[in-house]
Formats: sequence, structure tokens, C-alpha cells
Amino acid sequence: MEVIMKPNTFVKLAMALSAVALITLIGCSKKADQDTLTTAMPNMDSIAQQVASKAGRDVGPRRVSIDTPTDTSTALAATIYDLAVNDSLVVVALDNGALMYDLNQGTHSSIEAGKPMTAAVWRDGAAYVGGDKLYRLEGNALAVVDEPFTDPITALYSYGSLLMIGTEGGLYAQSAIGTSSLMEGVFVTSMVADNSGLWVGTDGQGLYRWDGTSVTKRYLIRDSSLFDYVNCLDFGHDHLYLGTDSGLYVFDGGRWQTFTVANGLPSDDITAIDASGWIVNIGTEAGITTYFNNEFRPLTTLANHCATVLKYSSKGLLVGTDTEGLLLQSGSVIRTLVAPKGMNELAILWPLK
Repeated sequence: MEVIMKPNTFVKLAMALSAVALITLIGCSKKADQDTLTTAMPNMDSIAQQVASKAGRDVGPRRVSIDTPTDTSTALAATIYDLAVNDSLVVVALDNGALMYDLNQGTHSSIEAGKPMTAAVWRDGAAYVGGDKLYRLEGNALAVVDEPFTDPITALYSYGSLLMIGTEGGLYAQSAIGTSSLMEGVFVTSMVADNSGLWVGTDGQGLYRWDGTSVTKRYLIRDSSLFDYVNCLDFGHDHLYLGTDSGLYVFDGGRWQTFTVANGLPSDDITAIDASGWIVNIGTEAGITTYFNNEFRPLTTLANHCATVLKYSSKGLLVGTDTEGLLLQSGSVIRTLVAPKGMNELAILWPLK
């Protein structure tokens, strides 16, 4: 089976200077070194450089307009789709705009955009959110970043010198020179880097890995459909963690392990993963649990909380939810940083059980 991924204008130009590259799908075996790659795609940075040289101008991203919504610094959080941490600052993507929270000051400001923002990332000290377009936060405004695609943005990831942009229709990589298309015809849900490449999860098209030159589909030979729908990804301590509606999958570089409710998960429906520490935090439809040494320990106080995103910060574990606002777990205390609509915005404290 072969997937043909059409390049964008930049890649088309560069392909006039280099060989056409194809992407072939292979399976995951028990040994990582048994995975073979097909002809590599041209290196993205070199493509952009060649195109810029031929065009004789800068083809990098530029600001084309600025939305200036009302400053709603006391607004409450709506459904949280994503968040990203940069030291003490947290940028949050909401179903009605974006929010910036300062963990040191305990303050936040919201930007009401009247439309959902579904992805968030920090890059070179700047905060970005994605929705119908790519936006950069500038004070109390959202600056539109011009991009060559029109599909809604579903995932953002800072990867080396590149900003990886996942959309409902493909995967793109933005450099200082321009934006290149890596894959078309895929609905990207999540991305995470390991020690030598980038994993890409999709909604219905499977799991992929990009090594900087080629994209390869990964799947289990025993059941090639297990990774068709990827809810979330994370990587930590040489292990890849993959969440689906049917369980948690852990890859150590050589073999995959499968975990379900039979192994102690509160639910097979995995909604969020944070693998930044030795103890992995996992969000499910039935609550948040921790994972360490093949053992799950549910956080009973959070049993009724469904996390849409989990991120560790210097102050503790940040928990984004669809109905409970933005939470912070610090030691034995869970605190509401930003309350959901309809709740009192005062911080709520309660001990962990």
C-alpha cells in the first residue's frame, strides 16, 4: 500500500531541482531495526533554501492582520483544548479564544476571539495558538500568521528549528524561510519528538514517524488498525506513549506493550498523557491515573475529572479540562487556577486522597 503526498508550492519548486520522493508504508515489528525506509523525501530546510535562492526574496511567514478583541482579563475558561508552558507562563487554547496565565503572579488575561483555538505552542519566546488560522499572541491581540494552507489547525509542535503544524488536511513544517508540506490527506491529532525523529498521530490514518528526510507509517503486524485513531502522544525516558480509544500503548524502541482496564486503567479511552517525569500522568474518560513500572495508581480525587491536556510545570501538574477549567496539582493539593464558566473564580483547594 502506498500513500502519495502532494507537496506545496515550495516543494514543487524544489522538486524541479531534486528527485521526486515517495513515502511507503511499513509495519512495526518487535525489533525497531527491522523497520525499513523507502526513498527519502528531500530535506525540508534545503528545499526552503533552494526556493528562496531561486525566488530572490524572503518567503518566510509574515503577519498579515491583527485581531483586536476586547480584553477580558477576568473572563473564565471555557473548554480547554491545549496548553503549552514556557517557564512561568502558560498559553491556553480555548473554545472561544486564548488565555495567558502567569504561574508566578497568579494572574491571567483572556483574548476573546469568538471561535475555537485547538492547539498551543511556544516558539522562540513567542506564544502561538491554532484554530481556523495560525495566530501569534501579541499583548491582548491575536496576530494572524500567513500560511499557504486553509485547513483548520489541529496540532502545533516546536521541533528544533521548525514549527510543525498539523491540520485537518495535512502536516506542514515552518522554518525561517518558508512553510513546506510534508504530508497531505491526513488529519493530525498530536505530535511528539523522540531522540531522533518526530512521531505524528492522526485521526483515522494511522501513526507516522518523520526522521527529518522521510515519513514512514508505523503499525503492529498483528493488528494494523490499532493505531488508526491516535488521541494523544508523549515521549519520556526513551519510551513512547500512545493513547487511543481502546487503550494505552507503550513503545520502548524494540517492542510495544498494551494496557487496558484489565491492567488497571480507569478507562480504555485515553484523553491526555504527560510523560515528562518518571511517573507518567494519564488522563482517561474515567479520571486521571499515574503509571510507573507497569503499575497504575488512580488519583481518586480527580476520578470525576476528564483531562483534555496534561502538562507538567515548575509549580506542578497542569490539568486542562472540558468542564472544570484549568487545574493545578501541587503536592497533595489540587487548585483551580481558572474556573469554568458559571463557577466562582476563586481558587478551590482540596487535598489529594
